[in-house]
Amino acid sequence: MPHLEKLIIQRCNSLKGVPEGIERLADIKVLEFFDMPDEFIVPLSREKLGDEYWKIAHIPEVNHTYWRNGCWEVYPLDKKRGTKKSEQHTAAIVRTDQEQRNWL
Repeated sequence: MPHLEKLIIQRCNSLKGVPEGIERLADIKVLEFFDMPDEFIVPLSREKLGDEYWKIAHIPEVNHTYWRNGCWEVYPLDKKRGTKKSEQHTAAIVRTDQEQRNWL
């Protein structure tokens, strides 16, 4: 998997941390966490001085996403990751069910 560009981890409530070796995936561009508990997400945040942030610091786009009220709410893990001001989100990006099917 050295050329993996996108990784999705979804509803793994027993997962205690980012999988070993993710820091060695040099080509990864997007890491997406769907419906993961806050206890998993918080240690990944640079803003919260997370213990596991270093493992994903090289990934340009990291989001955590939740299914709420019939649509996906997508939150950037670190709003400062984007290089352009337009890429720095402070609120959720909402995707409908139809958009989600096309997105995956």
